[in-house]
Amino acid sequence: MVDFRPSREQFLKGTNNETVLEINPVSVNRDHSNSVDALAANPVDRSVYVSGSHDHTIKLWDANSHRCLNTLQGHTDGVWSLNYLSDGRSVISASADGTARLWDMNSGRNTTTLAFHESKCYTAVVNHEMT
Repeated sequence: MVDFRPSREQFLKGTNNETVLEINPVSVNRDHSNSVDALAANPVDRSVYVSGSHDHTIKLWDANSHRCLNTLQGHTDGVWSLNYLSDGRSVISASADGTARLWDMNSGRNTTTLAFHESKCYTAVVNHEMT
């Protein structure tokens, strides 16, 4: 559980050993136009990460400069979940538009769309063994 305290620009994080940690952000990125509900760090290259928002976009960030490197568009509703595949080159996203999408992070293109859900898709999970 993580909660943001806007008045102090501080995060609170609950832990499994019954403690609460106060976390002061290194930077604040405000390029999304709506709430951010998904974050994922690249498992191969820790200098980049992605964020997903209710503004229907996914943004690729440089963790060192805190700049947005690319904005991925394709979802028609909020992005609720993001996960990198183990190679660090692809991301899977889940959206309230009922789709899960696979993205090539080098090109920023949506390579596969899974549109089998009849309702919202809240979670995207990766089988790292790719079986």
